[in-house]
Amino acid sequence: MKFNLLRHKVGCRRLLLIFSGWSTTPDFYSHIVKDGWDTGVVTDYSDLSLNKCFLDSYDTIWVFAWSLGVKMAAMALPPDKIVAAYAINGTLNPVDDSEGIPLNIYNGTADNLNSRNLVKFQLRMAGSKDIYNKYFGKEYSDDEIFSLRNELDLIRNIDSGNNNLPWRRAFLGSNDKIFPFENMCRSWKSMNVDITELDEPHYVDLMQIVNMVVPDIDNIARRFTESNDSYLENARAQRKISQKLACLLQNYTTRQGGNALEIGPGKGLFTREYACSLKPDCIDFVDITKLDKFAVAKVERYFQEDAESFIGIAKDKSYDSVLSSSAVQWFSNFHKFIENSARILTNDGVLCFSTFAKGNLAELDGFRTSPLHYLSTEEISEIVSQYFKDVEVTKDIIKLEFENPRDLMMHLKLTGVGGFAPSSGLSPMKLRNTKTLTFCPVYVLARKK
Repeated sequence: MKFNLLRHKVGCRRLLLIFSGWSTTPDFYSHIVKDGWDTGVVTDYSDLSLNKCFLDSYDTIWVFAWSLGVKMAAMALPPDKIVAAYAINGTLNPVDDSEGIPLNIYNGTADNLNSRNLVKFQLRMAGSKDIYNKYFGKEYSDDEIFSLRNELDLIRNIDSGNNNLPWRRAFLGSNDKIFPFENMCRSWKSMNVDITELDEPHYVDLMQIVNMVVPDIDNIARRFTESNDSYLENARAQRKISQKLACLLQNYTTRQGGNALEIGPGKGLFTREYACSLKPDCIDFVDITKLDKFAVAKVERYFQEDAESFIGIAKDKSYDSVLSSSAVQWFSNFHKFIENSARILTNDGVLCFSTFAKGNLAELDGFRTSPLHYLSTEEISEIVSQYFKDVEVTKDIIKLEFENPRDLMMHLKLTGVGGFAPSSGLSPMKLRNTKTLTFCPVYVLARKK
């Protein structure tokens, strides 16, 4: 296997790692670009070994594996290096009568591969001549055809190997003519991996999938900026969350003063709740939108930037408390956020934040191609406990009732909650009788070990 770095920015610590579909080359994926991320692709399955040194250059790696690349990613990658993995039109058993490509069909493709049959195969992949002419159509030499045939033989003979990548979701095309749709569904359901059905052939533009699942910081910032004037009046759930989190913090510690870092303060709902009891001497505020001045500490500094990047380069033991309400659910690497929080806190420093658990805004899940990924309270507790002591994790349920779906949609707009791409495309017509939003906040308090 060969790794090619397609996009790179000096100092970038996040990687979109593509495991390619069979018979595609690196330039097939050259259009995949996401601000704040490098892009790399693994191709050439004629050799099962992969030099993994490039993994050490990144803190956050999200895998997008297409077709036979699903199996190759699972076989090649160490799970502890991967934050999230997404499968697109493939399974972990790619040559299988019930979970992959039926054996006789796979063998027929491999044993009879030539230039003419490869064109036929890629036409089935593309789903139409227009797509084939636009994205495929490369002419292959006899040596390349021979190499592709060897790849199929090699993949067919691979044993089950490692299947422990953190698969978050499988995107499956209902019009796939390579992997039977029913077989793919059967395979991923047996592993309890969430499935999103796409009205697509075997070929799916991976940029479409990237946009579905990777938080678009610019879009989120724009939505929250647009709701700036209406947020305080309409953020009923967020206000309750801020009040409860501040109350839990007051009961958790009597410590006052010192240096504080607040992540994603927004309009200051949480800021004003904790300020009177915590009374920090100095506060750094970090948000992706421009902030108003809060005037709650003697010294205040404001940073308009990505908070994950900010805390990644913050100095060790520079804060006595790290605080955040309803913001870290947008982070691409929750585990790294916890690790960095422990690093930048002083001894016995306090971490206090709220996020959301599985089931949050569940009423919208059926209308979105890829809901935001939430950890369970057990997963949150396990990660935090690796770096902190006296860990307290509390889950809550907040239900908001609306007169009709249109009012619900307006609430999402006025609070900026619809700032993530999967929320786009929602309409009162789609929501129909949906008149409730369920928030599942999780409150976390802990002390540095």
